[in-house]
Amino acid sequence: MWESKHLDVWEPVAWFLKACVWSLFELDANRWLDVQVISHAAGGSLLYLLCLRVFGEHFSPSRKVQAAASLAGAAFWTLHPLRAEVVGWISCISYNFGVNFVVGSLLAYHSYLTANNTVTKAAAYATSLLFFFLALACKTPAISTLFGFLFIDAFVKPKRLLPVKQWLSPFGAVTDKLAFVAVGVWVLFTAAPGDDPCENPRTAGVCLTVKDRFIRACWALGFYVRMTLWPEQHMPHYAMEKHNDHETSMDFDTATYLLPSVVIPAVTAIAIGTFLTELWRITSSVQRDAPSPASKASATAIQRQFSTSFIISAAWVFYVTWSLPAIGIVQHGVLTMGADRYHYLPALVVAPVVGALYSKLHHAPAIPCISKAVVGVSIFAILVLLTRAASRPWTNTVSLYTNAQRFRATNTGFALNNFGYWYVDSACSLHLRRKQCFDMVVTAGTTVKKTGLWRLKCSSKRSCKSRTTLRESLTSQTFLATTRKTGRRRPNTTRSTSR
Repeated sequence: MWESKHLDVWEPVAWFLKACVWSLFELDANRWLDVQVISHAAGGSLLYLLCLRVFGEHFSPSRKVQAAASLAGAAFWTLHPLRAEVVGWISCISYNFGVNFVVGSLLAYHSYLTANNTVTKAAAYATSLLFFFLALACKTPAISTLFGFLFIDAFVKPKRLLPVKQWLSPFGAVTDKLAFVAVGVWVLFTAAPGDDPCENPRTAGVCLTVKDRFIRACWALGFYVRMTLWPEQHMPHYAMEKHNDHETSMDFDTATYLLPSVVIPAVTAIAIGTFLTELWRITSSVQRDAPSPASKASATAIQRQFSTSFIISAAWVFYVTWSLPAIGIVQHGVLTMGADRYHYLPALVVAPVVGALYSKLHHAPAIPCISKAVVGVSIFAILVLLTRAASRPWTNTVSLYTNAQRFRATNTGFALNNFGYWYVDSACSLHLRRKQCFDMVVTAGTTVKKTGLWRLKCSSKRSCKSRTTLRESLTSQTFLATTRKTGRRRPNTTRSTSR
């Protein structure tokens, strides 16, 4: 388990936890869904605690407003329809497990920063390091949690970041991260597939240029900002456009790629400038007025005065850095433009932004309280309805496949194979060769080629049921209608998992 890199994925802790769930519930899909929902809800609860502890004083001096703002931010992340894939797809349960370790590591790091005695600080530091390792062993993109520690530094103890000379002081902003960096480097070397990503059979021999990777990264960042603000059409994968049968290329000659390639770097540059300016102003005020209690209160007031712009700019900067492992800067795995699960961890930064906006709305005297309540309730009611709609395609294999045929190209098969493989495999027996079982394709979207699979004697009730389900799904009027309309073939049934 610790040495396996099946399909270029190294996640031993997640596999162990999956094995525990399997030992309890086997293939009971409802129980697996319960585990995912509970794990996701636990991640949202931990995120609430993180927002309350790290950003509470930046939201408002009122404890009630702090709690309400933190709750609004955590609820927005938890209930947003972009989370539907990670909760509804069993293969994504690794992300459910990993987010708890990520947020737990950040909480323990906050305790390390604020502890008053050496024993507590050491225990909190060790706990944070342990959770960081467990998060990496669930999903290696959790390496970006390193930027999350700097995120907390900026809000809890900004003097650790500026002036720069503080970085290398004992237990400074850089020196106390060295153990985390060492763990992260070891995990990355352990998890690396060890082959050329351009020659990986799962990438179909496609090697993206530096320009392609830059365009893909900008597109993905802009796309998920838009989907966060205006969630509309959720897919297992967002396909990379193919210009011919053998090459995938992107260029600046279309608005689809040109606009994000200009806007995203510009917004990032503005956010970095705003963040550093506000951070310098805060640290300068604290250092200049430190001796006087009254001046400390003044410094706190200055910090709160700029808290919204500071939070938003910092959130954008760390959203970009947290997204680096999943937006295509480094080519690995199956090439797509994006997938909702890749946004799961970076989207944590939306919680403090929503909390800051909630605080601003709460303190706006010109808006009646009843209007504020209506706006808040309406937003979360819409989120719940959208999340419910986005979850429906994940009900079963037929619903997912039908949705894919209606809205996506055939490369969505990468997401479907994990579901379809079990149906095919369980419908076969030792007397029928695997090649025959896989010899079921929809040709021209109208015909189903039936093999000995339908005439095979059932070896168990489960295989009979799955065989019938598979046959009905392939011959259903809905399936045939959608394939006739699109003229697309059924995706290949080779086993595949996604990163």
